[in-house]
Amino acid sequence: MNLALVRQLSNPVWRAWKPSCSTSNSNLIRTFSNAVKTEQTEINPKLHRGPGERDITNMDLIEERIRQSQKSRELKIGDQIVHWNYRSEIVDARDLNKDHRFIWIGYFFLIIIGFGAFVVVKSQVVNNRREDMLKRRELKKQLLEQQEKLKTAAQVEQNVQAN
Repeated sequence: MNLALVRQLSNPVWRAWKPSCSTSNSNLIRTFSNAVKTEQTEINPKLHRGPGERDITNMDLIEERIRQSQKSRELKIGDQIVHWNYRSEIVDARDLNKDHRFIWIGYFFLIIIGFGAFVVVKSQVVNNRREDMLKRRELKKQLLEQQEKLKTAAQVEQNVQAN
């Protein structure tokens, strides 16, 4: 469990607070907010402000809660205390989050190379089909010429035999 949550639940203010059915919502909220303020001001005495200082804001409380949670990330295993951090904290501290810039650059080059390969292959296919079509036309012309020669030769033979 989270250490801050354990601390909150073990606080006598939280254990003693039980809403009654007769209280209105505004009283409940006021009681709950008072319990939160007293619990949070008891954690750190630096949060108490004097008469000449500004009041504590919610942002101050949030920042203090973040500082407290970062300090308390310890795990006791046997006799050793192991300090740990969340992955997001390590990434932010070492500025490792580059918004996937290199991945998008890689995708860009992959798309360019893929499109270039497609154009090359498609143009080769079209040129090969054109060459095959020209070869078929040439072969057809040759066959037609041979057929005409055979027809004329057959006619000549018929004329010779008829004479």
